[in-house]
Amino acid sequence: MAFWRPGAVAPGADVEIDCDEVTLGAEQVNHSSEGWTDLVIPSQGGVGHALPVDVQRERILFEMERVSTVLICGDTSSGKTTRIPQFLIQAGWTGKRTRKVIVTEPRRL
Repeated sequence: MAFWRPGAVAPGADVEIDCDEVTLGAEQVNHSSEGWTDLVIPSQGGVGHALPVDVQRERILFEMERVSTVLICGDTSSGKTTRIPQFLIQAGWTGKRTRKVIVTEPRRL
């Protein structure tokens, strides 16, 4: 499996990613030696239809390639349930592979 870096075309992706449009906020990232990452998405004022998770697209896809489990914590309406599955589908995670994107009922941590 090739290691994917943000800004490059993801393995199997039909969509190229433009890094110039992405600005990473001051998110908190905790890495574990057990192969998981905890990514906290900061709140921000709504601008148009953009959601707080939109600016974290590159980081989320990068962490999904890097470790086996990514825990994403964000405020209500930050885009966790609606945008992240779109990111994965657009990046080619579900294309010719047997991977599926499944969204479960939200639970409080």
